[in-house]
Amino acid sequence: MDSALNCTALPINTDTVWKIQNYTLPSQNWSLNPPLEAKANTEWTGLDGLWTTFEIGIGSSNTTIQVLPSTSGFETWLADYSNYTNGAGSTYASDNDKAFISNESATWIPLPCSTVPFPPQYNIKSNASYGLDSIELACNTSECPDIKYQIIGHVANLSANMLGIEHWSGNLTPTAPELSRSIPSFLALLRQKNFIPSLSWSYTAGAYYRGPRGVGSLIFGGYDLSRYIPNDLIFDYKPNVDRNLLVNIQSIGLNTSTSPSEPLSASETRNLLPSPVIAHIDSLFPYLMLPQTVCDTFASVLNLTWNSTYNHYLLSEDEHRALLIRAPSFNFTLTTPNSNSTSISITFPYDAFSLQLSPPYFPISTYYFPLLPSSTPTLGRVFLQEAYLTVDYDHSIFHVSALNHKSTPAPSRIFSIYPGRIGCGYNNCIIGSSIGAALVIVIITGLIVCIWQPPRWRRYVRWMGVNEKERRDSDMSGDGMGGDGEMGGGGWGFDGTQVSDEVVSLRGMFMGGPGRERDREAEGGGLVPTDSLGISGGLQRVESDVVVGGDKKGAQTKKERSD
Repeated sequence: MDSALNCTALPINTDTVWKIQNYTLPSQNWSLNPPLEAKANTEWTGLDGLWTTFEIGIGSSNTTIQVLPSTSGFETWLADYSNYTNGAGSTYASDNDKAFISNESATWIPLPCSTVPFPPQYNIKSNASYGLDSIELACNTSECPDIKYQIIGHVANLSANMLGIEHWSGNLTPTAPELSRSIPSFLALLRQKNFIPSLSWSYTAGAYYRGPRGVGSLIFGGYDLSRYIPNDLIFDYKPNVDRNLLVNIQSIGLNTSTSPSEPLSASETRNLLPSPVIAHIDSLFPYLMLPQTVCDTFASVLNLTWNSTYNHYLLSEDEHRALLIRAPSFNFTLTTPNSNSTSISITFPYDAFSLQLSPPYFPISTYYFPLLPSSTPTLGRVFLQEAYLTVDYDHSIFHVSALNHKSTPAPSRIFSIYPGRIGCGYNNCIIGSSIGAALVIVIITGLIVCIWQPPRWRRYVRWMGVNEKERRDSDMSGDGMGGDGEMGGGGWGFDGTQVSDEVVSLRGMFMGGPGRERDREAEGGGLVPTDSLGISGGLQRVESDVVVGGDKKGAQTKKERSD
């Protein structure tokens, strides 16, 4: 799906047209590279709360910018506060060194576009100054991507700089036919230029109230098994609609008390939802956007007051302190929109909603409760403080889990998500779409290997798992599936419970059997399905091209992969 930009408000520059018309996509040289982990900033910053940001460099000047991921955006938006001055007369940009000056970049290509394509549920209309330039992502390996020709807009009144991580292209065609070009997104070019193994990412926004162990995470092409509590719930991604990450909120349980010495028992926990609500997950803004009746219930129970001047639930110092003392917690129970037979629960302390608004994004500095009435329910960035979200565009599915907050942070266990239909776990039986001799050989070999494996292990081939040796070792030690423990070294839903053949085939259909950790050397090459990668159907032989290790101290090499 392309997302259109309004490119009629500014005069067309002939040099811009020539450059865009002659821009061609890089060749698709697919191989199974490891995931790419963005380098997280350990300093908590934000104008609408405190979040984990990630560093990018823009343009030939390589201006360093801190960004938040936008799960609904396909372009990069830079918060433009050039017209804001503080009491001393200096600008916000000069005070904070966050300004990218487009005319100082030799690679900046201005675009005749002005209207910002905000998702419709926000009912926001804003203009921007657009152009194309390069973006370099700071990462935790020695080789970090420098992606050219990215759509970048200077947008007024944003709370933060936003890096779009959707896979859509920016379509300049509908209102500017002379441009006639779709510009691939940052994620799409990461995949096309072979920096990541699939069109996928995992993200959690960070929870400042949990200290160092609450730092956020952004991984392209994979996920970090150490960050979340596994579950078996898989959601359908809706590729051709604006609200594409839909979940069913079955209930929102509120546990609170009138004083610290009088907590409610579990049986007295109150459900704030009169009926289930289907909501969209979107990190662009922090708010929980829920129906007016639900907001009224929140306000009644928590003594929130709607400020009609600023259209927020603002809190005074005394009101904020009272809520800290009461220490309410909120338990969100989620199911898929089509079924409530399986659910997950994610609990939020009040600290997750104890946020502050600050100038220049907001006229005054104040505490607020991030809740807005809306007819299009949305779980905003505040939800991703306690939730781990993984989206796999190749298979149009996504996964939501509660974060695993251990007293001591566990070492990262980063695994790849692969694009092909993959089963058999241990031996990477990969199934493509072409019918031919090579495919028949692969299928027969895969069946033999799968039949050879003990049924007890075949039963637990999962959608996202670790390699079979880890499973066996974990089981033998009593820590994993089938042992005394309940989770051990498995992937999502790797909990030791028996599942049906249908569930097995779904969970194991695309993950590359043995999950490939970023710092583990790959074993040779392999067969990958080319039909799901946007090229002709069939199987393609590739040699492994994996970055092993990497400088954990953040040493980076700016590299633009050849077309």
